Amino acid sequence: MTEPQLTWLAWGGWRLRIPSNWRPLDIENARDKGRVVVGTNEVAGLQVKWWTPEKRFDPAAWGMRRARAIGAGAKLRAGPRPPGFTETVRVRRKGAKPEENMLFWFGFARAARLAVELIVNAGTLDAADLRLLVRHGLPSLRARAPDTATGWSVFDTSFESPPGFFLVERRLNLGDMCLVFRAPNRTRMSLRQVYPASLALARRPIEKWLRDTPFKEYRRYKPAGETEPWQIASFARSLRGWKRRGRKRLSWPLGACAPRVTLTAAAHDEQLDRLLFAEYDAGREYDEAAVAQALGRMNWARFDRAG
Repeated sequence: MTEPQLTWLAWGGWRLRIPSNWRPLDIENARDKGRVVVGTNEVAGLQVKWWTPEKRFDPAAWGMRRARAIGAGAKLRAGPRPPGFTETVRVRRKGAKPEENMLFWFGFARAARLAVELIVNAGTLDAADLRLLVRHGLPSLRARAPDTATGWSVFDTSFESPPGFFLVERRLNLGDMCLVFRAPNRTRMSLRQVYPASLALARRPIEKWLRDTPFKEYRRYKPAGETEPWQIASFARSLRGWKRRGRKRLSWPLGACAPRVTLTAAAHDEQLDRLLFAEYDAGREYDEAAVAQALGRMNWARFDRAG
């Protein structure tokens, strides 16, 4: 029996499998809430909404309240209860026309303090895609455990941010994907993939790629030493890499104000033909182990079947 054609979609502390021919159509996110819409070029198939509720949140009452708000034609049914989710509610609404049929699912991950709402455009989806989503996609939903790394996966590119970091900037261009994260102590980590690597390295050497940044910088970067070779462990493989230390300072006369130390690193994934980049930017010292971990876990959605 062939394996269903599914891929991981992950954002903001949750992940689930979707048909591999789907792609993100819209992404909105803040620190504790957001919305992602995915589908094909012809139709939006699934909307995922999530947020971190207040401490007095009643998940059972919330689920039933949302079910009643759906209105006439709505029927409560037993639905999937993914591991970690409690008080789940599944509602199927039959519209006046077949294309107006909708499927709703509400669930609360108590340990992760995450409320998730899934809306499926059941009436407009291809029958095969709908079957994949209902039988395999919805049951695969997982929420990030507290104080663990967060997975991110869109457009066949995946990253993993360290515990305690939240997303502050993103650039999702095919061939150049970058996410920037920040911790409460203002430490920053940027994760980036450029592909195909063969074309990128033909345009400029790795030393120049290490100096490149996709976002505007207010501090001037000054390297501290030469670029060093580095080996990165990644899913039972060893990737050839490079690292370089440096400092960032504001322009004169503010150069002495809040200087930063940085570790910029890159790895060449020849199997996927991608350049992988990570930069750790901190007030006093950088975390080399966190940089190595972030580089090694890039593209986890391809290698880690359990996600």
